Amino acid sequence: MTASRRRFTQEFKEKLRREVIITSKPIKDTATAYVSARKLSAYADAVRHASSHRPR
Repeated sequence: MTASRRRFTQEFKEKLRREVIITSKPIKDTATAYVSARKLSAYADAVRHASSHRPR
């Protein structure tokens, strides 16, 4: 069975590496915070989009 894996760009990996080094946080915490921020940002964008397209 083939496992589905995410593929990350080299730029993304470098960004997380730099953040781990600068903040001295564990890799898992840094990655989790980044994913959470992305989800929150996507949600906010969706809400903004929905509210701007309400029928009047």
